[in-house]
Amino acid sequence: MNEQSRQRLFGATHAFDSGVVRVFAISIVGIFVVTPIVIGFLRSRGTIPDNQYAELWKRYKSWLVLGPMMTVPVLLGAFWTIMAVGILSILC
Repeated sequence: MNEQSRQRLFGATHAFDSGVVRVFAISIVGIFVVTPIVIGFLRSRGTIPDNQYAELWKRYKSWLVLGPMMTVPVLLGAFWTIMAVGILSILC
């Protein structure tokens, strides 16, 4: 295996070289930061009932787990993306 193939499969050093990837990663982190603020604001205004508030927090917590599980393998390289898709396929 040559160095270019190795970098493509296992190299995470160039994950943020593209501006699109940087904007995507910053957007995901921004959404994770803003969401609890929005949920708290809606709760303080009385816009959402208690049961919906609890449901929103459950969904938010699950996305805090799912978001990194989906993006980290893509940023780590092709091999890790293939492995993640394979594991997901087996679990489904």
